[in-house]
Parts: sequence; C-alpha cells; structure tokens
Amino acid sequence: MRTFLLAAAFVVAACSSARAVVIDSYDVPLPPHPLLASGRSILFLGPACDGTLCPPDPTVVNEEGRDEIDQVGVPGTPSGHRFTHFNSLGKDVSLDRAQIEVSGGSLHLADPGSNGLEVITLWGWRDYPLALDLVAEGSDRFELDVVSEAGSFTPFTIEFFFKSIYGDGGAGSSENTASQRLQVSAPGTIVFPYANFANVSGSFPASLQKVDQAGFWILDFPAGDAVRIEEVRTASTPTPARATSWGRVKAGYR
Repeated sequence: MRTFLLAAAFVVAACSSARAVVIDSYDVPLPPHPLLASGRSILFLGPACDGTLCPPDPTVVNEEGRDEIDQVGVPGTPSGHRFTHFNSLGKDVSLDRAQIEVSGGSLHLADPGSNGLEVITLWGWRDYPLALDLVAEGSDRFELDVVSEAGSFTPFTIEFFFKSIYGDGGAGSSENTASQRLQVSAPGTIVFPYANFANVSGSFPASLQKVDQAGFWILDFPAGDAVRIEEVRTASTPTPARATSWGRVKAGYR
C-alpha cells in the first residue's frame, strides 16, 4: 500500500437545510502515480498512457490486478485522511482496462475492460479519526451523487459503512461497525438513512455519536461502464442543490 502525505440522482429539493459535514468534496486529486514518469494522478489497472497522447507517449501496464493509495493531510475532509483502492474481479489481468481519477470535484471511475471492479474508499482511522457526532450534528443520512459518464448505465451494488474506534489497536481496543447495502439502479443522489443501518458489531446508537471512519464499497462495478461520484456528505431533509445541480433538477421535473 502506498501512503502519500500532502503539504497542507439529482437533487430533489433546493430549499435551505443543514448539509452538516462534507466528508470529501473531491477537490484534492490523487498524488502522482509512481509508475508514471509523466506524473499523472491516477490509479490504474492494465495499460495507462504515460503522458497526454499514446502513441507517441509510452504506455505503462499494471499487471497486479489492484491499485491503491493512502493519503493523509488532505484538505476538504474532516480527518485529512483518504484511502482509495480498487481491484479486478476477473482472473485474467490481461483484460484489465480501468482507471480512477479525482478531479473537478468528482471521483471518476471507468472500466472499459471486461473484468469488472471492486472499489473501496474510506476516510478516517485511529491516527486520523473523523470524530463526528452525528446526533449532535442533526443530520439523518449519508449521501453521495452518482453521475453516468457512459452512453448507458448498468446497475451495481454499493455498501456504505461507518465505525467507532476505541483504543490504539492494542489490548482492550475495540470497534463498533454499522453498514447499509443498496442497489444503484440509476444515476442520482444515493441516500443511506441512518435508521436503515444494520449492526455489524458493537452498539449502534453509540456509533452515531462517535463516527471515526466512514466509507463506501462498490462490490460489482460493471465492465464497460464509467461514472463519476460527487461530494460524499451527511445531510438532513431536504437536500440543498449544488450550483452544478440545476440541470438535473430541471430534467427531473420534465
């Protein structure tokens, strides 16, 4: 696992309400990939262009079937920590053709190959806790926006999870975990109400008052598809529109 330290749905309503915490605005990109001399800030499986145009620029191939990056000191996240991982779901890595890029306020995920992907992104850990009290905050759900970047959209499964972490990992340490799994059948705002989370371990009510880690897990991202994920956040009803969301709001009411 590489670790990098930095120096420093459409919206259903537009009226004002608390969007209490932005977990990741995706304004901070991934760091330059060490396999790419051009400094491209991506994760990739299979071939990637090491430059702007291939050819004449060279192509580099990642044949490991997985790629990941652990970042700390990330502005725009409550803990300053972001971990991003993806891996191929196929056995033949020669078929991998996948990339993740963070740019323009979005995480861009594309798999033009034929293996499909598993994707995990999380924020916060023992040394970099989110330290969120969602009861005091007044929110009632996690949200993220999924926008299609392909000609068609294939459904996939996503699980959102959060943890309360106690101790330093030694004797007496413990974790309380809760999760919620959904089928994303169409682009839009994906909502994970706190009331629908199921206990994995520990005491669920206590977890809401001490959220040290949160993240999502895409179990079966389909081959041939491409999406972008915008701003991961907590929210309460109704969700205020982002400046970039009005086109989707209008489309939703036609």
